[in-house]
Amino acid sequence: KLAAIAALAAAACTKAPDDQNYEPDGTLKRQGEVTLLASMENFSTKAVMPSSGYGIWKSGDEIAVRLDDGSFVNFALSGTGDTIRAFFKGEIPQGRTLGDCAIYPASAINPANDGLVSANIPSEISDATFQGIMVASIGDSWEICFRHTLSCVSLTLSNFPPVGASIHLSEEGRSLSGDFVFEPSEVALVGITAPVGEGTLDYRLPKSSSKLNLNFFLPVAEYRNLYVEIFDKDGRSISCQPVLQAAFIAERASMKSL
Repeated sequence: KLAAIAALAAAACTKAPDDQNYEPDGTLKRQGEVTLLASMENFSTKAVMPSSGYGIWKSGDEIAVRLDDGSFVNFALSGTGDTIRAFFKGEIPQGRTLGDCAIYPASAINPANDGLVSANIPSEISDATFQGIMVASIGDSWEICFRHTLSCVSLTLSNFPPVGASIHLSEEGRSLSGDFVFEPSEVALVGITAPVGEGTLDYRLPKSSSKLNLNFFLPVAEYRNLYVEIFDKDGRSISCQPVLQAAFIAERASMKSL
């Protein structure tokens, strides 16, 4: 499966025109100090991308790299960020060997049993605090490409009340946040699916506006009863209304405008 993911990633992670001539030399080490050159899959929308349509790594980014025993070690971005591709460097503990995958962001994941991984989709979010979960396979090359595992929903709210301070997004019978257990090679192909549950998303607004354009990352699922509830700064509910006029399927690495 990981070999198939690597082939798909090579096609999905195309370079931006300005990046075509940037071809650093490097070899993959599996022990000691290791450097990986990471890019990310192009989303089918520019809503969470710069105007170029390509993903950008940011200063402070960290990825979690799996080792041969199933544990993870964090690799930090080397440099200032704001680049289409970025170097991530880390130290493989003595006696351990580089494994087969990496996950972004490092802060979201915990090892689980039998080769599975537990990743957390936080319930409280903002534009800056959560940009989705991505998975990359590690083969024989030091170059890796991260693939999106969630779907992006762009929500436009007109005539937003001036006292509105936060938004509560929920789907009847499905969990939108919490801990999700998965096998990395599978979610790189089909995405993280929304299980039965009650996990919601709470969006804290930095400032109020009469018209809001917000981006949410949702697990893969068919959504039929998506609701938005608006709260004031004291946590009092102002309104609650359905978002959808018809059911829609949230697909991995895709975008839906509501």
